[in-house]
Parts: sequence; structure tokens; C-alpha cells
Amino acid sequence: MLTKSKVLDALQDVKDPEIPVVSIVEMGLIADVQVEGEAVRVKITPTFAGCPAVEVMRVESERRLRALGVEDVSVQITFDPP
Repeated sequence: MLTKSKVLDALQDVKDPEIPVVSIVEMGLIADVQVEGEAVRVKITPTFAGCPAVEVMRVESERRLRALGVEDVSVQITFDPP
């Protein structure tokens, strides 16, 4: 069964391309994780609005979650909270 903890563990593999020794989880970029049955919704808040790596992190997060066998994945970028 998929859990929030398993999602966060998987996202530990997603590194910030600008600081590749740190995961997006470690950086505190994960604003929200929702697991509803076999669907996963993740919200990422970048460190600043003009972050050039945000799309890379979003795509890599989706790829990593799909590697867990999750087909219904949504990773959104949010600026709330700022």
C-alpha cells in the first residue's frame, strides 16, 4: 500500500540540479503530499519564484513516483505559502 512516507522516501532521490547533494525533501521544498488510493498529489514550493530548476524537479518527481508503480501522479508547483 502506498503511503505518504513511501512517497517522501522516493522523493529523497530527487536532487536539486543546482545543489545535487541535497534532495528536494531535505531542502524543505515539499509543501504537501496527498495519497488517495492509487493517486498521488504533490506540491512543491521552490526557494524563489524565478528558480530555473523548478521544472526539472517537477518532472523528475513525477518520474520517480511513476517508478514506484503509481500511474495517477500530479506534481504541481505552488507559491503558497510564499
